[in-house]
Amino acid sequence: MKYYLIDLERSISLGRIHYWKPNKQGYTIYIIDAGQYTQEEAKRLVMDDIDKITVCISVEKANSL
Repeated sequence: MKYYLIDLERSISLGRIHYWKPNKQGYTIYIIDAGQYTQEEAKRLVMDDIDKITVCISVEKANSL
């Protein structure tokens, strides 16, 4: 299963969801440009986030909303 990563700080302060781009290369508000990370990679990146402002959501769930 693949996951999107969401930066909560940017999303809340700017009022739009900010997804991580592929290969951790910045952020995008467009889901089509968002990176898709493996479950293992997504969990590691969320846990390693010092500020604890990153969350993940499955691609399947995000696309069903």
